[in-house]
Amino acid sequence: MIKAVIFDFDDTLGDRNGYAYLYYQDTLEKCFPDVCKDSLLKEAMLQDIMMWEEKGQTLKDYPFIKLCKKYHLEYPDFDFKQDFKNRIGDFSYLYEDSLKVISELKKKYKVALLTNGDAKGQRKKISNAIDLDVFDVVIISGETPYDKPAKEIYDLVVRELDCKPSEAVMIGDNFANDIYGAIKAGLDAIWFETDNCRCDNYQIKRISRLSDLLNIL
Repeated sequence: MIKAVIFDFDDTLGDRNGYAYLYYQDTLEKCFPDVCKDSLLKEAMLQDIMMWEEKGQTLKDYPFIKLCKKYHLEYPDFDFKQDFKNRIGDFSYLYEDSLKVISELKKKYKVALLTNGDAKGQRKKISNAIDLDVFDVVIISGETPYDKPAKEIYDLVVRELDCKPSEAVMIGDNFANDIYGAIKAGLDAIWFETDNCRCDNYQIKRISRLSDLLNIL
């Protein structure tokens, strides 16, 4: 019997693709103002950056190294890693149905947030998008010794929720961190899978919209 629902943040509650695009657009305009006067060229560069950054999995300067090489630009004197940490939170926002889904689930379950990320930057990003008080438990990996998919961080969240692993379900978009990690730690898991081009061969409960949870749980 499920007693607690645990959410990832980026690409689960928060529209990470959307706010990353806004951040990179702003950064591109700061670093290459003359080039960005050509709106078509700016969009081409933005689309390349979004592809090269791989949903945040690459080093923060990597897309700009690639960008300068492809478009024959001078690499700017700019700390992309630190700037991302400092400013990505300024652009963050939720998917349209996130708050509604959380509010409905709280009528029946405890609700937690479990997210990987830098302590200061991730907390700013989340709190800019949602009041953290809506969650019964909030765990950011940068504030602990562990990252998902480590069993220890799942043990920590269920302990804070005062429930057994088998009484909790993890909702997330990243299969390795959210689905594999949760199941290996004894939790149930539901894959928030919105990439129609992704190939997979594992039988798992999945949703393509957060509101689908209300029909499952």
